[in-house]
Amino acid sequence: MDDTHKKQPPLIAWRGLMADSDAMVRRTVAGMLALLSGAMVATQTNYFVVGDAHLVGVLAPITACALLLGPLAATLVGVLAGAAEWLHATLLPLDVYEQYFAVPINSVVLFGFMGLLMGLVFAAASRRTYDAAWKDVVELLAACAVASAVFTMLFSTFASLINSLINLEIPKEIISDLTGHKELFSQFLANFVLTSALVFLVAAVWQQAHATKDNRTLRQRFQGWLFAVVCAAYLLCAAGTYTAVSIVCRNTAERQMQAQLDYLAGQLEERDSLLESVQSRVNMPAAMLEDLHASSIGGVATSLLLGKRGLTVVAEDGTVVSSNNASILGQRFEDVVGSGMVSGFDPAIYEATRSVTWYMEGGELGYARAAELSYARMAHQGAYQLMAAIPQSEVYQWRPIMVIVVSGVFLALFAAVYAQATLLLKNVVVRSIDETNDTLELITQGDLDQKVKAQDTVEFSHLSAGINATVGSLKKAIAAEAARNDRDLATAKAIQESALPRVFPPFPDVDAFDIYASMRAAREVGGDFYDFFLIDDHKLGFLIADVAGKGIPASLFMMAAKTEIANNIQVGMDLSIAMQTANWHLCQANDAQMFVTVWAAVLDYKTGELVYVNAGHNPPLLRHDGQWTWLKKKCGLFMGVFDAAKYKTQTLTLTPGDQLFLYTDGVNEAFNLAEEQYGDERLEAFLQENAHMHPRTLIQEMRDELRTWAAGAEQSDDITMLALEYGVPPEATGSLTVDATLDHLREVVGFLNQELANRLCPITVQNKLDIALEELFVNVCHYAYAEEERPGKVRVDYMYNANPNSITVSLTDWGVPFNPLEYADPTSPSSVEEAKIGGLGIYMAKQSTDDMSYVRDNDTNVVAFRKVW
Repeated sequence: MDDTHKKQPPLIAWRGLMADSDAMVRRTVAGMLALLSGAMVATQTNYFVVGDAHLVGVLAPITACALLLGPLAATLVGVLAGAAEWLHATLLPLDVYEQYFAVPINSVVLFGFMGLLMGLVFAAASRRTYDAAWKDVVELLAACAVASAVFTMLFSTFASLINSLINLEIPKEIISDLTGHKELFSQFLANFVLTSALVFLVAAVWQQAHATKDNRTLRQRFQGWLFAVVCAAYLLCAAGTYTAVSIVCRNTAERQMQAQLDYLAGQLEERDSLLESVQSRVNMPAAMLEDLHASSIGGVATSLLLGKRGLTVVAEDGTVVSSNNASILGQRFEDVVGSGMVSGFDPAIYEATRSVTWYMEGGELGYARAAELSYARMAHQGAYQLMAAIPQSEVYQWRPIMVIVVSGVFLALFAAVYAQATLLLKNVVVRSIDETNDTLELITQGDLDQKVKAQDTVEFSHLSAGINATVGSLKKAIAAEAARNDRDLATAKAIQESALPRVFPPFPDVDAFDIYASMRAAREVGGDFYDFFLIDDHKLGFLIADVAGKGIPASLFMMAAKTEIANNIQVGMDLSIAMQTANWHLCQANDAQMFVTVWAAVLDYKTGELVYVNAGHNPPLLRHDGQWTWLKKKCGLFMGVFDAAKYKTQTLTLTPGDQLFLYTDGVNEAFNLAEEQYGDERLEAFLQENAHMHPRTLIQEMRDELRTWAAGAEQSDDITMLALEYGVPPEATGSLTVDATLDHLREVVGFLNQELANRLCPITVQNKLDIALEELFVNVCHYAYAEEERPGKVRVDYMYNANPNSITVSLTDWGVPFNPLEYADPTSPSSVEEAKIGGLGIYMAKQSTDDMSYVRDNDTNVVAFRKVW
């Protein structure tokens, strides 16, 4: 079923913009808004007069709740706000409006309904999607307009209904403020502006908070919660302070009014007693006595003021006879009192222990375009009725200043608490967390030697210990895995190296050419390779190749390519056909799309004819008559991608002394620290400078040249070289470095004997070479490092030549200068025990070899000997 036809949940189930927020966050926001509405009512800031309209400020938290939390939460907040309003209007009304119209239907019911209505309107708007942002703005404005219009009309309707039910004629001017067309429009406009401004403010704040929630730090989250707690505490304190100050002010007024009534009662009693005393002494006419009585009580309340506008009334037998307001003299006391009471005059008020709210000055308009409320107390004494009243404005005249001062103190206190708590969090918690995170960042970057050192508390100690233990275990696991990988790579390297010819000269019985090759991988294993093999008794196949890529994949493709090419050439295929066949096989199942460049050749080493194919490889160089030139002819594409590729052979004839130098791009593209390539020109210049060198020496010098060029730069590619010199016999060399101690004598002798055995050296010659080597090695052990506490090193090198069979052996040490050949040959000793180093031993070594020499090269001693067989 299409998603657009799925049944949507009812509007009342909409959970507002914060639908995806944590439940605790939603409850906190709802509680804060309910607390805010209650605090606004308690502090009498829920109504504002703007021109001809009364702005209902408590709509703000109800609107915010409807937008953020949905209809149900807004209904609850509205009911709570209405309950607070009704309770406040009952116990401590702000004015006539609040006293007479903030009944349950116009507070609890109306505010709860407004929360529900606004939530439903916003829910309906949220289900619409528009292609332009301005349409969303219009939708929200329309929702605010509907809610404001409904609220204004309902409030006006309820006001008219209440006015028709209460037993008091409310002045028409007051009713017109609530029900007139001009006033209704002003009320609607004020509420619309309030709700619209608040909706867009709340939406903007929520969007900003929602956009940054994933990047919020612990400090920011804590500060947000702390700010909410501080605001809640401040609202509670503000409401409590306002209420407490109001109670103190009213109690003070109560005492003032009671003192006024007590004073009046005392004065009246005193004057009546005085008249009775006068009448008992003087027989006065009744009329005169009556006049005297009226004059004595008529001025009792005239000058008794309660504040600036307080009212004092004295009535006798129900008629006002004295007051500081002359306009009510002669009126009935019950009419005066009843005109300011909702239910008219009630005799029970004489017995009331507290003052009652009283509608001062009848129908005249006062504060906030309504008749002013006041507090009044009544008492009676005999034929007298007494009343004292003080307007609210004077009862609470000092309340704003007191509330501002106390609220300011609370504000400063909470601000200090907020700042201290934030600072405490930073120093006690966040600092340790930041240090831990900084360490973890280094750990995640690979520095597993880092340790978390946050130990300020038990919790952080446990956390640090846990992280450090985890990192330690991770290091062990990584080390174990690295060791396993190293073993695997070492095995792979050994397998790869074993697949390449490593013994030189490879064909000691063939003296028609000398060949040498070297491969150094950029990683443990590489993609370069070389190969050479005899095809028959007069042909040699050899090649060099470079697989695109490095590492294990390249090494696997290298093995396949090496096998394919060598097999095809060794079975006697024409070189072009062999390359074409190998390419076809390499293209099959090559999902990785790897390829290889190859330079392959077949040399008839009896005639010097060389047939070669260059399959996209670097051109080799040929030395002829002492000059190096490039063989730049290419005979086909690289191998492994196009299975239909064909290859064409090229032919040339070598003359004795000619030499070929093959290489991969790891040579000419080697980089130094300045990221500069070695280049073809430097390669050609180096070969030209060393044109006299044979293959082994040439390649070894080329490796040293590249190492010097790199100067510590990381090797970026495999370096592979092969050199073949035609018409010269092969040569072989070896080197061994050991400590200059007699414990290594057998190792050194065995090292030389292994090479001699490979070259089929006669045992008689081998014994003579053993004598010479042993005598010279023992001589180094005894004298080269005699002045040092620890023995130094000695290096044994040899070079074998096949035509004629000969070997040259040298011993190098870094000890004190000592030339064993400077001693004269001794006479024959009478016994073997009389033979000494420098005497018979050196003499026997000389006799066992064909030639022996010594040289002091800088700080080294080098002694060498040669033997031919």
